[in-house]
Amino acid sequence: MFEFFLILIVLILIIAIIAALSKSEVEQDFIEYIPVKRARRKRKQSFNLTEKYLNNFFIIDIETTGYIIGKNSIIEIAAIKVLEGKIVDEFQSLINHGRPIRKKIEKMTGITTKMLKDAPTIDKILPMLLDFIGDFPLVGHNIVFDLRFIIHDIEKYALKFKLPILVDTLYLSKKAFPKLENYKLATLIKHFNIKVEKRHRALSDAKACLDVYKKCFDILNNRFPSSNK
Repeated sequence: MFEFFLILIVLILIIAIIAALSKSEVEQDFIEYIPVKRARRKRKQSFNLTEKYLNNFFIIDIETTGYIIGKNSIIEIAAIKVLEGKIVDEFQSLINHGRPIRKKIEKMTGITTKMLKDAPTIDKILPMLLDFIGDFPLVGHNIVFDLRFIIHDIEKYALKFKLPILVDTLYLSKKAFPKLENYKLATLIKHFNIKVEKRHRALSDAKACLDVYKKCFDILNNRFPSSNK
């Protein structure tokens, strides 16, 4: 009888471990929405997040090979300049990180190893990006994830960058639409019927983020008219 219960406990533990690993694999398919742990960082970073409406800002988005800073890399980056609510300029580049793209990332983004072969490296792109965005506020979906990757490379190449005001459409959408199933960008795109040329591509996702930003403030400005002035 004791052996029977021992075997039963072992089987339950094996099933639990398999379930946990399967869940982890599913979550990694949505790499831009998973918070990055700070365990490997030497110091904490503070981010100046605001919920106030901004007329002039940049929207930023990246695609990566995974969600672990230092192990995974940026393979595409895009920024959109928005003045008075209208797109006036764009910046986009693929980035050669020096390694083959995994099949899962290739399937999700459509970015292949061949596409990155002649792309510039991150140390060439970052100075151009920083010059482009200047000290404008930055908007993004789960923007802290993107910035932690960007800041990691900024520090690696000893570039100068002062953190600007940030707006996260992930948190704005939770506040504006509290009853949605979840707040992944894909869910919001579907909910608002936003037309997107290519999902999991930096420029297309940045444009979708702008639409989400506008939708959120259409609601928030009516609900809290004095909070965003």
